[in-house]
Order: sequence, then structure tokens, then C-alpha cells
Amino acid sequence: MQGTPVIELENVSKTFAMNGVTACNDVSLTANAGETLVLMGENGAGKSTLASLMSGVLKPDRGTIRFGESGPAALVHQKPSFGRNISVSDMVFGGNRRIGGGFFYSVKKEREKLSAVLSHLGAVFSAHSLMGDLVPYQHQMVELAECLMENKRLIILDEPEFPRLAELLELLKKGGLTPVLITHKIQDALLFGTRVIVMSKGRVVLDEKQGSKGLKENILKALMAHKSSDPVLSGLGTESRKEGIIRVIAGYHESGLWDEENLLASRMGRGENGYIPSVNRNRAMESNWSPVDNLMIHHRQKYKTSLGFLRRRRYMDDGYRDLEKNGIVARPQDLMKHLSGGNQKKLLLLREFQRPGDKILLSEPSTALDLANREYLYGLMRKAKEEGKEITLLTADPEEALAQGDEIIPLFNGKRGTPFKKGECTLDQLTALMGGVDYEKNT
Repeated sequence: MQGTPVIELENVSKTFAMNGVTACNDVSLTANAGETLVLMGENGAGKSTLASLMSGVLKPDRGTIRFGESGPAALVHQKPSFGRNISVSDMVFGGNRRIGGGFFYSVKKEREKLSAVLSHLGAVFSAHSLMGDLVPYQHQMVELAECLMENKRLIILDEPEFPRLAELLELLKKGGLTPVLITHKIQDALLFGTRVIVMSKGRVVLDEKQGSKGLKENILKALMAHKSSDPVLSGLGTESRKEGIIRVIAGYHESGLWDEENLLASRMGRGENGYIPSVNRNRAMESNWSPVDNLMIHHRQKYKTSLGFLRRRRYMDDGYRDLEKNGIVARPQDLMKHLSGGNQKKLLLLREFQRPGDKILLSEPSTALDLANREYLYGLMRKAKEEGKEITLLTADPEEALAQGDEIIPLFNGKRGTPFKKGECTLDQLTALMGGVDYEKNT
């Protein structure tokens, strides 16, 4: 029913014993049926912890959570975990074989129901498809299909990458679901949210309805309240070189953006050049290593003695000093997996920009970064360009492409369009070209 609470949190707090961080501090909020909640905040603000509390994955240390009739929320992760060589059907059902019922379990009925849900979501893959053959937004779609089959009424979408997000949210709401959208994109908050909630340092600092006076300005103020001074871009060379270039390939995910990434990555080869892949958890970091080991892996040789032993203390001290200078919060007892998604991405950016090669490939690097850390990324890009490096940025965000690129190349259906120089292409033109429309011939 419209307006009925689907979840209520009252004075909820959660502290992690491993590092003493209070990720949620006295949080109170209610999600009502018929709403679309947008949850925002800087990296490490407590959004992911709050999502885990709402989905029942974590239990609060203090406070009360009251779930609606459908129970805890379903959570669609930003980067779902999956096995590459299993089918979509096996990924969804695994050992939880319930559709056929008891001894009369039917693979056919299982797949028929899943296929119907995937078709409802507009999927272009089937229940037979292998997870390893899908692109990242389709991994999220598989997890969403699983949530829908569990008949959950509250769905949390953590940094969704769906190409047609507006259509998806409308589809969920027509089905009687209440979506909660976790995002760093203010434009998405203003377009989709009936309520916008901003967190900072574990607390809710803004909770306003769509249409409130000065909503955009209030969101910006809440997001930037704790912005530190500009970080020191340490570890980058300062020698004068011929100025480089920032080349942007702008295309939607279904147009082959990740195919383009794989092609460019294979051409770069290994060694000196920097590379941030779109799925950084699986391909760019070691979750069970310390943050310093992840940062300094390419510098270990210079810390070794003539006998091959690592000067561990100096190595660790220099690593933590570099992290601190760049505003990356990490403690000696932390593992990489303990850091927030934003701090993980920031550390990987710092590491890859410190490489001595003259090329850097960045695939969707601003995903999971808040406003302050996006500026950090763009600062790294400008600094590397001044040093003569060639930066290739792959993005599905046309505004980012126009703001950052010296050269912008539209991508549609796996094919590159005619390159534009900075200032030669408008937002309307680039958006049309990314959608497969020849702008000049259709105006």
C-alpha cells in the first residue's frame, strides 16, 4: 500500500571491532511504499554499512530495525561476486532449489520462471548464459532477478550501472517495489529520488523530499561539508616533458565499452604503463594484502638489500606516508578488503599513476568516487598530461567525456565514430552519437 512503511530504523548504530570505526551512528529513517529513496555521501560515509543493516546482513549494536511484511531489503551489490564458468540459472539458485518443490524439483520450471523474470527486466541474455560471458551491469541484473524471485518489496541498488536506469526504476515501482538507490551522481538524485538522504561520518545529515526549495544546493552543501583541502599529488614525476593528451572514448555499456577496454588493455602490454580496469576488485588488487602492499607492489625492488631482503620498516613507513598525503584512510591492521570502495579505488589510482610508463588506460574510473575524490582523479589526469603522458578514458558519462577530454570519440555498437576536439561537440550531439543517431543528419 502506498505510504506504508517497508522498513523503519530508529537510533541505529554499528561499530566494527576490527578497527573501531563507527560506520553508522544513531541513524533514524523510514522507507515507505511508493517512494524512491536516494542515498548519498562521501566515500566511507556509512552507506554500504547502512545497506547491509537494512538487508539483514549485519545486526546493529544499538537501536531498532522494524522490517515490513516482506522482511529485510534485497541488496544488489555494486560488484556482485560470481563464478565465471557457471550458468545464470546456477548462479541464481545454487543449492537453494525450491521452485519444483521437494523431491519433484524441476530444472525446466526453474529456468522458465527465471527466464520470465529476465525477459521482464529486458535482459538480452538467457538463463543458460555463462556469468563470465556477461558484462558488469548484467551481473547486477542477474542479482536483481534473484531478488525479484524472492518476492522482496524493498530493493537496494548499490551504484547501479544499468544503461536505462529510469526505465528500470519505473518498472520496479509499477511492480509494487520500493527502490533505494545508492549513488554519487547528483543528477540521478534529482531525477529519480522522491527523497534524498545524505550521510556523512556515519550520520544522516540531510533527509529532504523532492521539490524542496534549494534541494540541489542543500545536497551539495551536505556532500562537501567535510571536504578536506586539495590532496597532495605525491609520487608523480615533476620533470618537464612535451604535453600529453586525454583521449576519451564515450559509449554506453551495451555498445561494447568493455570490449573496447579489453582490446586496448591487450595492446598496452604489461610493465610500465598504468591501467585501472572497470572491475577493480577482481583484476587490480589483492583483497587480503595490506593497503601498503597493494600500493607499493611495483616499488618493492628498490627497498631490497643486496642480499634480496626487504627493508620492511622503511617500505611500510613510506607507503603509509604516501597514503596519508593523498587522503587515503588506512590503519596498520587493515587489509585492502577493509577499506571503503572509494578508498580502494583512490589507492589504485595513485598506484597506477605512479608507474613510469607514458600511457594510462582508465575504464570507468569515477565509479564509486564521491565529488571530492572525482576531483582528485581529474587532478591526477591533468598532472599526468602535463608530464607528457597519453591518458585514455573509457566512460559511459557524456558530461564527464566533454569536461575531461582533449579528444572525444563516440562509440556505438562496437564502432568508433569521428573524433571531436574539446569544444567541437555539444552534450546533445555526443549523447545522440552514443545512442546511434547521426546528429547532423537528423537535425
